[in-house]
This record gives sequence, C-alpha cells and structure tokens, in this order.
Amino acid sequence: MNIERVRKALDAFFRKQLPIFSLKDVKNYLSKRRIYINDSDLLMITVSYPNVIPISNDSFITRAGLFTGVPFSIKPTKFEINNNILFLGHRFMPFVDNYVLPNEICVRFFGTIITKKVLRVPSNEVAPLYKLFGDEFVPQIISLDTANKGNDFSESDFLLPTYVDVTVLDCTTIYDFFKFKYGDRIQAVVSNWNKSVVEIIPYIDKSNNPFEENDKTKKYKQWFKDAEKGLLQVFKKYGPCKSIDEQLLHLYLENRRELCIAESGSIDELLEKSKKIQICDYGVESRLWQKGCEISASYFFIDAMINSEHNQSILYNIDGLPVSDEILIAFIYDMFYHKEEDYSKIIKKFYPNKMDISKKKFNNIMLHLQEFGAIIKKDYNWFADYEIGKLRKRALALYLRLLNLEEELGYYEKIIDNFPQQQLVIFAQLSKHVARTIISFSNPYSIADEEISSIEASLFGMELSFEEINTILLEEIKKQEKKFFTLVKAED
Repeated sequence: MNIERVRKALDAFFRKQLPIFSLKDVKNYLSKRRIYINDSDLLMITVSYPNVIPISNDSFITRAGLFTGVPFSIKPTKFEINNNILFLGHRFMPFVDNYVLPNEICVRFFGTIITKKVLRVPSNEVAPLYKLFGDEFVPQIISLDTANKGNDFSESDFLLPTYVDVTVLDCTTIYDFFKFKYGDRIQAVVSNWNKSVVEIIPYIDKSNNPFEENDKTKKYKQWFKDAEKGLLQVFKKYGPCKSIDEQLLHLYLENRRELCIAESGSIDELLEKSKKIQICDYGVESRLWQKGCEISASYFFIDAMINSEHNQSILYNIDGLPVSDEILIAFIYDMFYHKEEDYSKIIKKFYPNKMDISKKKFNNIMLHLQEFGAIIKKDYNWFADYEIGKLRKRALALYLRLLNLEEELGYYEKIIDNFPQQQLVIFAQLSKHVARTIISFSNPYSIADEEISSIEASLFGMELSFEEINTILLEEIKKQEKKFFTLVKAED
C-alpha cells in the first residue's frame, strides 16, 4: 500500500466532504481511486483524523461539514472601529481550520477579498484577541504573522513588546459605508473551509434606545445563556480537551441549533459577561473552565498522552508502530543526517526487544520505512539539513525519553490519581509540544534561518521541563513500587 497516496486521497476527502458520511462512503471514494483498505483499518484511520468527528456508530462529520455556511458573530472593539480595522486573532475559532494562522485566513465582503495591511499597534489592544489560542501561545502566533518576518521574538523570551506589528483587515470602506459604530457586529460565514475563506457582512444595531429590550436583544441574551450552559456541559462531559479550540468544537457541535444563528454573540463577550466561566491555567497551557474549580489531571488517560499525536498515523493504526507519519519521517531524516541507511535501527528504537514484534509486522513496517526513505533520499541535502539536524536529534532523543516515561506510568494507570497531578498535566502537554516540534522538522528546508534560534530556545525549555517532572514522577513510581512489593510480601 502506497502510504503517501492513501494519505493524499483521505486528506482530499476529509477536507472537502460536507454531508454526514459513513465508512461505506469513504470506501467507495477510495475504491474509485483503486485504493483498497479493509473495514477495521479504515475505521481506525477515519476516527483518528483530526478533521473528522464521530457522531454515531457509523456516521461521521468533518469540520468542513459542521462549520461551512453556519453564521457566527464578531463584535469589533472601540480601538478597531476608531482605526477602521479588524484584528483576525481568534475571532474565527473553531469555525476555520485550526492549523491555519490568523493572517492566512481569506476574508471577503460580497465576494471581494478585503485588503490586509500591516499595522503597528499596542500589545494590550491586540493580545486579548488572541487569548483563546492560550496565553502561552499568543507571542508565538503573533511572531509567526508575516508582519513580523525578520523579527526574532526569541531574543525577548517570547515576551510581547509594548507595540507589535500585526496583519489586520482594512475595513475603512465597510465601516464608512455602513456608519459602523461600537455595539454593531460583523456576521461571518465560512464559505470554503478547505481554503479558509470567510464571508462577512456588517450587522447594524438600528434600535434607537440601546437599553430598550426588543426581540433581537432577547435572542442575544438567550444565546449567552445557551452558550454558558453548553460550555458547562462540555466541561462535565469532555473535560479540558486538547485545547480551547476543541472545547469550542464540542460546544457548537452539541448546541448547533441554539448557537449558530443570526443573533449570536461571541466567546469574547461571553467571557466578559459570565460569572461561571473563565480562562484558567492547565499545566503550562490554558483552558476554558468553571470559575473557582481546578482542573484535575484525572481527565486524561495515560494512553492518550502521546497517542493523541501518533494515532493520526496510518502506520500506527495498521501496524501498531507508536509514532506518527511525520515523526517517523523525522527519524528517517535523522538517519540520513548521521549518514546511515539502516532502517531496522529506527524500528529497534520502539521495539528494543525482538520478542515484542513479530517477523511479519517487522517486515511490514520496514517496507513502509523504505518507501518513505526512498522519497526523502531523492532530494536530501546534508549541508542544508546541518543546523536543523542538530536540533532534530535532540528533539527525537527527548521524544523517546517521554515515550519511555509514558510506558512506565502506564503500569499505574489505575492509581494515576495518586501521582502528582501538576506534573502529569505538564508531562502530557510536553509530549504534545515535543511531537509538534519534531513535526515542524518534517520539511527542514522550509525553515528560515531566523526561526532556528526560536526553535532552539523552545527545545531547551522543554528539556529543562522534562528533567524537572521526570525526577518527581520517577520518585513517585519508586514509592508505588515499594508499596506494591510491601503488599505482596505481607500477603505471603
């Protein structure tokens, strides 16, 4: 099976499919392209795709299908209106592709693309409109804006300066024509999810008395009540999820009829109004959560920590290799970086004991590795890969240490609540961040020189964090082992 061909075919289907679909629909789509996968493998691959949401035993919907054509609302700030602009920020979350940067979103007004421009603005005006990405990611996301090309945020440890450059929408014509004022809204609809195209239109408040309650204001009030109630249910049912984006995905999925309406509010406004919901710390990340309540680490399971990244792999789902395709590609690049071509060494990193893997499985994985390797080898340039190769080596070493720690913690899954909760949360998040760093190395030639110092600073921080939590968690493992053997001895 040609892994790359399968991946491209499934990406095309899952990014463009709008109606609810079944595995039979996916199978028919693949068979037309002469790609054949058995039912059990296809199910595992489908449920693990990041853009696919299971809604019943054999029914699925994509993010494209869930969010294309449904209305949502943006309320511009006084600063934006006074300057005839609109910050992109987190305004389109979770309606657009969560892997697309804000400045990459295409926004149109009656089919015409709204011009973007770069503006230097006070950080305290723009940062709050990125906070749903998580406070920890705001400086990084702003640094990745094309407006900051050439600016090295790592020199200030990713602390935002007083003023930052940011890409904004130039709304001068729109605001002037509609006599846009503070309190008016912008209604938005995703028209092409695959290409991150959003249509907007002003939604003007025409009431003479802003304090007078009418049908529209009643609907807005009800929206905030429904959104607050819906989020509290999401917390109870799904916990902190992987991100705020995923929390909002569940919110709109389960309350689509009530929330995806013309008279809708925004999450920004909800956070300002609500006495029950806030953004709070979750390890080194941020989540929406109930005020006055701490998020427990017991919401996640050990087998979901690193698997949340590698279960998107076709090799993982079919052969059980505990690594994503992108991370696997990084290991192959690392092999070429060390001027080697022994693919078996990569497999041995995950199966050091030959007894843990059958000959058939070993050969199958080897075949896939060689398939990836043949593609990479054609264009591999050791000199161009030299600087990234050094960082990749460190990141992969850290990834393997995390994988080993995950395995050790897995023995204590039933009593995981006895372990230090903060360190467990940081461990899970660190696993995710390291995996994402490695994935960024999957095309080393696309990384600009100015990004290298930023990646190195981030990697150094992750290595330090790991050493801190590793010491504490290993000490707890020793305590639990001692308790276990004491108990066994007493029973004897």
